[in-house]
Amino acid sequence: MNGPPPAASGPDAVPPGSIPPPWTGWARYLLLTTFRTDGTPVATPVWFVVDGIHLLVWTGPDTGKVRRIRRTQRVAVAPCSIRGRPMAPAVPAAAALLGADLAPQVETLIRRKYPVTKRGLEAFEALTRTVSRRPRGAMEAIQIWFG
Repeated sequence: MNGPPPAASGPDAVPPGSIPPPWTGWARYLLLTTFRTDGTPVATPVWFVVDGIHLLVWTGPDTGKVRRIRRTQRVAVAPCSIRGRPMAPAVPAAAALLGADLAPQVETLIRRKYPVTKRGLEAFEALTRTVSRRPRGAMEAIQIWFG
């Protein structure tokens, strides 16, 4: 996870290696804006952690943001409230899917940053899975970098 981000090329390219905005040190939530094929922005508040010069997000593999990142690396990010109200202007960035293999490592970092909330969510999900008799699905990790 500390290695260089995937090489960005084409119209969505953001040069890798730039430092994240200063608000990443104090922000609790990230407003991750991904783009539909027609260019329509879709903003979603997410949990995130800082890993060196990258931001990492942990999410479900079938979410809209994952599908949109598969199509284009172009994203925008901003600090936000838990309900998604932006607290600063959005910054252009690029994102890549790290794959399900790295998701458990990112989940551990998320659990450290959001210990009470994450454990509460895990308990609720476990109860829901027990009632619905479904196993826990694989998760996806997203890496975000700035240019």
